[in-house]
Amino acid sequence: QAILAQASPSIIPPLRRCWLLYSLDSVGLCEAMVDACEWEQSALLHKYVLEKKDELAKFGSCEDSAAGPNSISPFVPCAASRIPYILQAARITKDDVLYDLGCGDGVILHEAAQRIGCRCVGL
Repeated sequence: QAILAQASPSIIPPLRRCWLLYSLDSVGLCEAMVDACEWEQSALLHKYVLEKKDELAKFGSCEDSAAGPNSISPFVPCAASRIPYILQAARITKDDVLYDLGCGDGVILHEAAQRIGCRCVGL
């Protein structure tokens, strides 16, 4: 059995309304089945990578380039609407230290420090 529920306004950025599809499991707990913020993340992927394939290809031979032979993946920032869900799922408290490996621009760390007050380390 599935239900559609509006995400709590306290965990999403102002002026955004995300809807999540939940399914009820055998003990009545809800589990998210869809990524309500996928549209924004896909737009960022297109903006930073797919629309710049030719530009990135110029740096394909540079070892330390996002398009180079040692790159695992190119930089694509995290969607702003996704960050509150990440922080909620991690159950971070003000007494925790958040380590973000491959933090890129550090937006998740900045948001965690601002919203939760935890210590943050980006690598």
